[in-house]
Amino acid sequence: MKTSISNGAWIWIAIACLAFGESASKAAELFKAGQFAVTLQEDNVLLPASIRWLKGDVELLKPEVGLNASFTSFEFRNKIYHEENRGIWAGKNEPRFITDAKVISKEACEEGEYTGVRVNLESSYARFSRTLLFHRTEPRLQIVYSFECTRDVMVYETEHLRIGFQFGPGFDQVTVCDGRGQGEGYLTATGVTGITHSATLLEAGPKLLTDTTKKICLLITTSASGPGLENPPPSMLLLKKGQKFSLTTECALGPQHAPALLQQMADARTKLDPTHRAYLLVENADILERQGKLKEAESVLLQAAELRLDYATPFMRLAEVRRDHNLPGQPEAFVEAGYRMPYNFGYMLSGSGYADAPAATEEQKRLHTLNLLMAVENTAFYPDYYLWAARGFLKMNMVVQACAMYRQALWAADFMPRGEETRAKFKTQCQKKIAELETIMRNQICTNLPPLIPVRIPAREP
Repeated sequence: MKTSISNGAWIWIAIACLAFGESASKAAELFKAGQFAVTLQEDNVLLPASIRWLKGDVELLKPEVGLNASFTSFEFRNKIYHEENRGIWAGKNEPRFITDAKVISKEACEEGEYTGVRVNLESSYARFSRTLLFHRTEPRLQIVYSFECTRDVMVYETEHLRIGFQFGPGFDQVTVCDGRGQGEGYLTATGVTGITHSATLLEAGPKLLTDTTKKICLLITTSASGPGLENPPPSMLLLKKGQKFSLTTECALGPQHAPALLQQMADARTKLDPTHRAYLLVENADILERQGKLKEAESVLLQAAELRLDYATPFMRLAEVRRDHNLPGQPEAFVEAGYRMPYNFGYMLSGSGYADAPAATEEQKRLHTLNLLMAVENTAFYPDYYLWAARGFLKMNMVVQACAMYRQALWAADFMPRGEETRAKFKTQCQKKIAELETIMRNQICTNLPPLIPVRIPAREP
């Protein structure tokens, strides 16, 4: 790969503009490459604020927040959002939202028929580069993120390490390959607003976006590479220190119904690893839901769940579909999602109301409470988890255990990734409840505990 630029390939123009009412200037860097004009945000780790296809006069990305490298971490018994783009959580002043990417260097680059810019960065978990490459003559571009982990990284759900795309408002139609059959056919949703895409290690096949007003299409294909990551698990992916991997997103533009784009889409579908079919089916379900075909969406999600028993997303999406459309079976889907999620199943189970189900036996209710306690083990600084368990103990009239949970929640409040005002309010609530439960313990005769559940262990053979 060269780091020099061919004469006339593209031109950098540095400008500074003063925002209305602000004393500090927001700098932007503009350049033209091939058929594209790009604006880089100097005050936002040189992310593209705009990528415009000049020939079609269409904006590819949502302004300012169209691109973002994201890692949602459940490591170290906490949930932290690591973002590259400072605009993703704008206005959120809480410790759980971290924008820790820093620019190390920037360089022009060329690769084959492509020319562009590479930005080298580092964050709290990896060194990485973001390379924007534009074809010199054709309406094509590549966005390549290459990572090298600077520590051991545990990705509790593989999809939680991703490159997120938010597309320009003109795109209002989405087409994906139909994964239900033998690789033929497409599913399309129209009238879509706020189209997004995630490039992850779990490839789900190509996606075709259409601006129906300008009759322009954008074909997106994503590929992943890295030693040992040919077929990564959908959960509990351990990336060791020094592990290298790349996520490459290729975009090709053309007129609506262009045969070349449709052929490229078909070719990309044939290259999809058969073991990734479950991920494509989740994309299918999103389209079917938008089409109003809810029964088909449910069926597809159940099919995806059967293909990957360690993949929580199908049941999570199934629960959301049933919730959003008032369909039966939401609690059951949340429960099944919870059992497949290695970090957050306490939330799933609590949110489902499963413990209050009239048909639950005493044994099932107690097992549910144990599951909540297990969930706390990896979410120790989220006090709500303790309260969910406390409510289960209160339903069993186990006041001492409930009080212990509230005391633990009070401890956790000092470390919860929230603002000081939120912490103080929560601590006041916990202290009030602890005082109430302590009064009961000191003054109430204990006569109403639930019956013990016999545990009979077979005698050891001589």
